[in-house]
Amino acid sequence: MTRKKNAEKESYWWDLVNRQAVSGLSIQQFCTNEGVSRPSFYAWRRRLREGEDNGTTARESPPWRSPMT
Repeated sequence: MTRKKNAEKESYWWDLVNRQAVSGLSIQQFCTNEGVSRPSFYAWRRRLREGEDNGTTARESPPWRSPMT
């Protein structure tokens, strides 16, 4: 897969994960509404979090993270 496609896919999943975090819906409800599988959602959320921890993604302050105190 090309870098552009990887970046597009990552951007798509960032959007989904962030929208779910602020939606007030359970992950199951959100995934059903969006037509995505829960296992894919969880796998991408984990991948994005791990990337954030490693400094490999360019996003700031995702809503699922509470500020560090």
